[in-house]
Order: sequence, then structure tokens, then C-alpha cells
Amino acid sequence: MTKARDLASATPVPSAVSATELGYVDGVTSSIQTQVDSKLATTTASSTYIPKTLTTTTGDVIYASGANTPARLGIGSTGNVLTVSGGVPTWAAPASGGGMTLIASGSLGTSNSVDINSISQSYKDLKIYIKGAQASADFYYGIRLNADTGANYSFNLFTNNSTTAFISTYQGQDYTYSSAHELNGAQYFTVYDIYDYTNSTTRKSYRFQQDGLIYDSSFKTESFGFGQWHPSTPAAVTSLTIRCNTSVNFSAGTYEVYGVK
Repeated sequence: MTKARDLASATPVPSAVSATELGYVDGVTSSIQTQVDSKLATTTASSTYIPKTLTTTTGDVIYASGANTPARLGIGSTGNVLTVSGGVPTWAAPASGGGMTLIASGSLGTSNSVDINSISQSYKDLKIYIKGAQASADFYYGIRLNADTGANYSFNLFTNNSTTAFISTYQGQDYTYSSAHELNGAQYFTVYDIYDYTNSTTRKSYRFQQDGLIYDSSFKTESFGFGQWHPSTPAAVTSLTIRCNTSVNFSAGTYEVYGVK
């Protein structure tokens, strides 16, 4: 019996089938799905088929790792972008283009100083916010870099208030500070900017500014300044210390350290 008669006598009766359509299944010896599956899992010299098991996770991408060579690229992390490295696609963090990333934060605690270690080297500049600093007595506070206690900090401090303005120059200090403060400083806010902090061949320049200072219970002042950290052997900034002047401890306040692209 021919294939055509087999179809004609089938129950239920199939819809009209052309000779061309019959030719498509001529020579079939097993389940068509089984044969398709085998093709999906087979690579021959003349053609390459993408295995249906090549992807394993939602979001996977298939790409050519070589001529006629399908490969799987696993889904990247949230916020990643697709880029090219070594001639193939890969997931990566967005390229530098500005903006700040919080890399450390915490309380100033109740000690004389707080250390911030293992600072990421993935940014261009550092920005440090010190908020609501208070202490056990009238005080001033500032920053020290890489635990350097030598006389390697020099800066100029500009201060103005309701009656006068003055400039102070400090050379060879063991840390840099912004101005004097009363112990009740819930509204104090200071920001430090340290430039090109990963550079290990030159001195580090920095700038600072403080608003809302209440001095001697008589008037408000603002202060700002700039300076340099100049150890005998320049180094990248890998840690910093926020500290009060000697014999005074913090009693409140927080800090935030940002990496700036």
C-alpha cells in the first residue's frame, strides 16, 4: 500500500494533503520531533545547530564565540551594560561618566576618632560629608590620611562671621581641620573633597567647607579652605581618619564617604 493510500484510509480522515506535502515526510523512519531534537543537539562539519540546552538561566544571551560556534553569555548583574572585551560581548559596570557612589558611612561614635579603611580605588576623587558632629567639649575636627601622624598637612583657612573675616595659614600640621566648634553642633555640616586620590606619584590636594558654625554662642560663621597632604613618599589614599582635637571625644554625628567618577 502506498503512503497516499495509507493516508486516505486513515481514521479520522485527514484534510486534503498535496503531493508536495507528502514529499516533506518521505523517508521518515521515526518521530519527527525526535529527529528535530537530535538535530538541535548535533554539530556537523557543514552546519552548526544551537542546542536547546545551551541557555540555562532567564536572561541568558547566545552569541558567536567563533565562526559558527554558538556560546552562552550568562545574564549580568543589575545595572550592568553589554560591552565588548577581547572581541566578544560581556557584561560590565557602566563606563565612567560622572556621579557619586556611596562607599562608606557610619556614626562618628563616642571616641576621639573614627577610621575608614580599605577605601575603594575605583574612583577619581573622594567626597566626605560630616553631619551633625558634636563632642564632649568645645572642639575642632578634621581628617588624617593613611594614618599619617607626621607634620605633613598644610592648609589655608578662610573664616567670616557677623563682624570680621580672617585668613589663617597652617604649615606642618599632623592633620587638617576646618574650624573651631562649640560642643552643641547638631546642625554642623562639613564637606571635604580629595582630588585624584588614587595617584601614587604626587601630593594630594584637597578642599573643605563648613556651614552653620556657631562660635562662642555669639554669632554664626562659615569657613572654607584648601591644602595639601605632602608625605615624603607620595601614596594613594587608601584610608582616612576623622578625628577631634586631642582629649576631646565625639558624642554624636555621622559621616558619608563617596567615590566620584
